[in-house]
Amino acid sequence: ALVTPFGQPRNSISKIILGNHSLPKARLSVCVENTKSCLACNSPSHSRGSAGNMAITPHVDYALDSQLPQEGLMRGVREICRRLLPEWAFLSDADVEVTTVTGGISNALYKAAPTGSLEPVLCRLYGLNTDRFINRDHEVATMQLVSQHGFGTEVLGTFTSGRLEAFLPQKCLSPAQLKDSRIAAAIAVALQRFHSIPAPGPRTTNTPFKRIHEWLDITEGFTFKDAQKQAEFEAFDLADLRRRVQQVERACAAVGSPTVLAHNDLLAGNVMVSDAFLAAGTVAGESTAASPVSTTSARNDMTFIDFEYVDWAPRGYDWGNHFNEYAGFDGDYTQYPSDEEAGAFLRAYLAAEAGVAPAEISADAVADAVAEANLYALASHQYWGAWCFLQAQWSLLDFDYLEYARVRWAECAARSEAFLAAAAQRFPVQEGA
Repeated sequence: ALVTPFGQPRNSISKIILGNHSLPKARLSVCVENTKSCLACNSPSHSRGSAGNMAITPHVDYALDSQLPQEGLMRGVREICRRLLPEWAFLSDADVEVTTVTGGISNALYKAAPTGSLEPVLCRLYGLNTDRFINRDHEVATMQLVSQHGFGTEVLGTFTSGRLEAFLPQKCLSPAQLKDSRIAAAIAVALQRFHSIPAPGPRTTNTPFKRIHEWLDITEGFTFKDAQKQAEFEAFDLADLRRRVQQVERACAAVGSPTVLAHNDLLAGNVMVSDAFLAAGTVAGESTAASPVSTTSARNDMTFIDFEYVDWAPRGYDWGNHFNEYAGFDGDYTQYPSDEEAGAFLRAYLAAEAGVAPAEISADAVADAVAEANLYALASHQYWGAWCFLQAQWSLLDFDYLEYARVRWAECAARSEAFLAAAAQRFPVQEGA
């Protein structure tokens, strides 16, 4: 059975019918408090007849086919809103404007904006077969957990092939903006706060290496009907990729990176900032110390979204994965942060963790952190490189996953010698490890 990182078996998440049959079903999600009165905590004192401390999310059994023509998808989004949101029930199609939202490469996103005073919502249509490697029940539970600590947005309801979320008014960052020194420091502080979220359950780390090995095992049996795709896939030497993964895994084991509740997908599009935050400081490529990093403590200034891959993971993995995202989906790895840029980010993180001014963090601690992040950046390339194989086989989104896999594995190879050598100097691998 699938188990969430919070230690809850997937089948502990139930559906109930609310008293009125005209209302949608409700999904009981994992208790974010992990109290003894919680059903998800398997307490004998908790009755299945009541929600207790469980977070109740409305649910309708409605499957929206992602392969419908655009007009059909728009109609489906409107119908889902009417079924899940009581105040939308009597709105006609003409009363709701639906537009496509650009973003990631796993799901399709739509903004539904009604006329009048009602707030817009985001409809997230899950990518085909993504449930094979994403536990959607866990994702909703994660959103409820992190929302209590100022991250993400509210889950308004779920349907068979997706969910509705409150629409955030902030704007997502561009990859170029990640290099702005003020924005980078703010992200570092917010990431440290995310890593400090108290979550129940055993700290079992599946990300990155357990997942990589599992995905490469699945990949071994792949064939593609498309001859060009098959040729591109056969160009990968899976045995060599496994050898490289094992090499990086051994090096990472020597680091002893602390286990944290990690985002694991902190690309530019998953960092949302307010216009006020941007106006108070800089645009991409420029920097000023005029606005303090502490302004990001409020959700309205900066928040993270998209928690599909949240898991217990080594701290360094979230660092290195984020640094890789400076390249964007175009894979421009000339934008990977220099040691100086990475050091400034990590100094801000370590200062927030220690509750001191950045200047009080030693140069040696920063150098250790840079080596840790760079090493785990290799693991990040391997993680997403393996992930791309699954997407190339199963996804119907218009994205060249095999080419993206080639880029990620190639960049990993190009950086391996330098990053492994730097890590070995600071974190020697023990004999026999």
